[in-house]
Amino acid sequence: MVDWMIYDDAHQALICKAHGYAITNLAGHLADTHSNLDLKTRKAIVGEYLGLQINRPPDYNFQFGPRNSIPVIDGLTIHNGFACKNYEKCRYLTTSRKAVRVHCNDEHDWTWTKADPVHWEGVKLQTFFRVPGNAIHYFCVVVPEEAGEDVTDKRGRPKCQLIDDIKEQWAHGKEQQENLQKVLADGASRHETTNWLNRAEWIVHFKERDLSEIHACSRMPGREDDYLRRMAAAMDRLFFGRCIDGLKSMPLMTRHLLASPHQLDAHSRPFGPLQEKTSMDRNLIYWTRFLCYCLNVLHLDESELFEKHGFRFAAGQRESLGKLWEHLQNEDWSEEALEDELLGVSASFWM
Repeated sequence: MVDWMIYDDAHQALICKAHGYAITNLAGHLADTHSNLDLKTRKAIVGEYLGLQINRPPDYNFQFGPRNSIPVIDGLTIHNGFACKNYEKCRYLTTSRKAVRVHCNDEHDWTWTKADPVHWEGVKLQTFFRVPGNAIHYFCVVVPEEAGEDVTDKRGRPKCQLIDDIKEQWAHGKEQQENLQKVLADGASRHETTNWLNRAEWIVHFKERDLSEIHACSRMPGREDDYLRRMAAAMDRLFFGRCIDGLKSMPLMTRHLLASPHQLDAHSRPFGPLQEKTSMDRNLIYWTRFLCYCLNVLHLDESELFEKHGFRFAAGQRESLGKLWEHLQNEDWSEEALEDELLGVSASFWM
């Protein structure tokens, strides 16, 4: 058996140490994420684990919070996360500071004050699966402290406490500014009745839906959104490094045909990039935000997605986005392969 694959007998889970999560389809996992192995080797590995009982551990068996954390499960990635102070009631765990803040505001009517700047605590989390959606189920674990590790300053405070306090105050100020902008936008929206909006019926379509939530899902990735930032960087390289620069090596006649609205007639001017780079940057941001939006709502099932956002993914789009999200979390997945995958995912929305 290979040393980077672990079978956890207690949970009947097969864990890939190279990627830090459990797998249920070994053959598919090897083909997708260990493509450096030849077919014969992959078949041999599948044969070695063929007789093992492999199940997906049920979520109800892993209700472990800050007060009843379990030892680290070997092979699974350890995440820095947050647990709601009302965990015993809501069972809320996440790796996103922004998400736990929204949860505390919405579910527990918590608001930021100097006396109570946070309504959560930092924890160490693991999950058996990392694919977006219901498969992600975090549970708290206890990580053995490294010998001699100094985690406090001279006053006995956590080293990161001051930084966290500054971040919380900054986030509070930003939230107040966003609320003010929302009030102004609500007032201005009464006059936004252009012919195009009337024809497209966007106002009617989104009338009963929360536009602030839709806007939040479509933002460019922030500093805490590591995986989405990786996607945005790959999209930038794909757009300028391969699409724009690729036009230089394209035959001139092909570019004339691409520029023409008619299938068999060439245009007088060849197809090319926009003259202003600011225009290209703006269009790239539009598409990057769209992909961020798709990944941020991917965890919703079809009925909830349509109810909250008013659309459904076409056949194959949800699956391709799920694979993209998994590969964004895989540090071993090459940037070139990621760019190819982004091109394929984008094409699924264009064609």
